[in-house]
Amino acid sequence: AATLRQDLAATFLTESLPAMEAGRAALRIAVLGRSVQTTPTFSLVSPLLTKLDRRRILVSVGLLGLIGALLLGLIGAYIAKRSFTLQAIETSAGLARRHYLDGNFREAKRIIGEILDSGRTYPGLYLGLGNAEFKMNQLEAAAEAYRKELEGDGNAVAATLNLALTLVHRQRADEAIPLYQEVTNRFSTANPSVAQQAALALRLLEENLPPEPTVEKE
Repeated sequence: AATLRQDLAATFLTESLPAMEAGRAALRIAVLGRSVQTTPTFSLVSPLLTKLDRRRILVSVGLLGLIGALLLGLIGAYIAKRSFTLQAIETSAGLARRHYLDGNFREAKRIIGEILDSGRTYPGLYLGLGNAEFKMNQLEAAAEAYRKELEGDGNAVAATLNLALTLVHRQRADEAIPLYQEVTNRFSTANPSVAQQAALALRLLEENLPPEPTVEKE
């Protein structure tokens, strides 16, 4: 009887229970005294990947929609920049100027920044930005704005004078003196009043007194 149990066990334990006929399954139970649990089958594929695979069409459509939305946004931003007409720039620049004269320097800076962000430019924009920065005591930013104005127009005398003034307030009079000298020499005939103002600034620097911020014209 023991040998029969071993032979039967060796025969039926290598098979899967669902593949047996009803009689053979009953025989196994009778011989072994218990039912044999089959080893569960594990999938090597992640359930998440399986789920994504089943929904791959929806996922693909979603990704394409996201890419399309990003492209439309970029195109819209480009069109918005290009549509900033010269008339709109002039109107906005005038509004920034009024805010500046009313003492709303932060709002003036914001409006000028919007124009510059559009990729368009206009004579005097960086000068106006520099003046607003100067009034808010942002001297480094003001100097940078004046230099950008001079890059676009080397003859922007107001930007030159205001840059020199900013340098003086930053304790860099040695850099301001050449700028005042340049204005004095270049505009002695073309614009005597400006040349005289630069000459006055030079005299005040010689006396170690900061020149008064009188030149802020755009």
